[in-house]
Amino acid sequence: PIVVGQDFDRNFSADIDYTLVAAGTMANPHVIVLEAADNDLAEVPATKLIWRMVHAAPGGPTVDVYLTAPEAGIAAPQYIATLGFPTATTKQELTLTRQPGEEENSALFVNMTFELRETGTGTVLYNSGALGFTERNRLLFAITPNAGALGASPFQLTSLAFDSSGALLRDPSDPAAVRLV
Repeated sequence: PIVVGQDFDRNFSADIDYTLVAAGTMANPHVIVLEAADNDLAEVPATKLIWRMVHAAPGGPTVDVYLTAPEAGIAAPQYIATLGFPTATTKQELTLTRQPGEEENSALFVNMTFELRETGTGTVLYNSGALGFTERNRLLFAITPNAGALGASPFQLTSLAFDSSGALLRDPSDPAAVRLV
């Protein structure tokens, strides 16, 4: 095990699911505890996608979170919540609809675009671009500090699916990166 920071005191109750998010640096870590009701581990029903977002960027500004998801009836950016470190949205549920021309037996999908806007001015600090997900999914998004060469945004967005797969989500307006193998 790697010891990260100090111990923290927390009472955990039965029948409540917890997600622990470590944020900050190894020298100054923060633990964010997200609680969920006991039914949050139940299977996500057909036509639904459940998501939540946590602000895990210590020292980062408070932001307004906006979502566009055309396949869920959100055609223009819709305000979701104002988040400052270390707060999180409540559980959000999208209902996906079949698009014209989609086969009846195919899985439903949604293109989600998140914008993080400066509270008070509306200036877009981060845009995720369209992120494709399928129905019956449960996702956690984390606003994290932009620690790499991802342009001028103070943030980057990471995602964690219920199956523990994760991804760093690049702002499409940022410059390209090159990797050599």
